[in-house]
Amino acid sequence: MRSVMLAIVFVLGIVGPVVAEREADLNRLSEILLVDDMIEILSDEGMQYGETLGMELFDGRGDADWERRLTAIYSQDRMKAEFRASFDPLLSDETLAAALAFFTTPFGEKLVRLEMSARLAISDPDVNAASEARLKAMIRNNDPLLPRIREYIKVYDLIDMNVASSMNETFEFLSAMGDMGALTDDMTESAILADVWQDEPQIRADTTEWLMTYLTMSYSPLSEDEMTKNIAFGRTDAGRQFNNAMFKAFGDVYAEISRKLGRAAAGYILSEDI
Repeated sequence: MRSVMLAIVFVLGIVGPVVAEREADLNRLSEILLVDDMIEILSDEGMQYGETLGMELFDGRGDADWERRLTAIYSQDRMKAEFRASFDPLLSDETLAAALAFFTTPFGEKLVRLEMSARLAISDPDVNAASEARLKAMIRNNDPLLPRIREYIKVYDLIDMNVASSMNETFEFLSAMGDMGALTDDMTESAILADVWQDEPQIRADTTEWLMTYLTMSYSPLSEDEMTKNIAFGRTDAGRQFNNAMFKAFGDVYAEISRKLGRAAAGYILSEDI
């Protein structure tokens, strides 16, 4: 018995530092990827979307109560916690090590900075419009960057993943409204799914245009060799697992936001109807 207890103590003594080291690595990766900065951008965009939604749903009657609901739904602290709760377990130790090795290099840090600055800039409607015009000019001129951007999108499966995420968010939002009794009786789950799928071609077209606009803005400063290196990471097992983990984690965050937004909208509508 004494030897068994000693063995348990010995194993626990090893596991503790290992767990702490993994946690430190996950925190470091999150910092390098500027996850907090990204969530701040997404939260601000969500608030703007929610305000527009309120104006549409309530005939311009959105008020301070709706604003409070939006603030709670798009809480940055909650979004960060939910992202990490989903993202961290999805990374194997090998993928975590590979992601750290890639993104802690000067090149990896450069990628993150370019992507973040472009993501922040494109949230401005005027910048987005100018970037769309620039993309059209690049297409007309057969810009050599475009095939590499399309290759990057294909390797990382960005269109299908983004389309699936957008459709799921819409489904969760409408389902939540239906569960609250804010939809007509004929809006069953199958009817909601049919409606969502009916919009798939437009969602795909919008997603493709947005991705091309955003990525050409992000990666225009890269050399040919740097773009090749960027794409190559996505072809590795670690790159694929990392990419899937990022999408799954943000997808989980937005699915929960969509459910809460649907319930909030339904509650607001139903209370106004009383």
